[in-house]
Amino acid sequence: MKRIQTFACALAVIFWLTGTAPAAEDTPISLRLHNADVNTVLRTLAAMGNVGLVVDDAVTGKITLQLEQ
Repeated sequence: MKRIQTFACALAVIFWLTGTAPAAEDTPISLRLHNADVNTVLRTLAAMGNVGLVVDDAVTGKITLQLEQ
């Protein structure tokens, strides 16, 4: 289960970083999360990157993440 969570998080970050948002909305951000719900993080990153992502409710756990602009 932990491998699935790690893979899902890595995939979400990749999609987020390579998103196809319009240039006007292409504002660099920094993101620091500590002990956040992985399901919520994945859905939020997908929304921020304008990427369609389906996250199963079985994906659970906590994540600590630091992304610098």
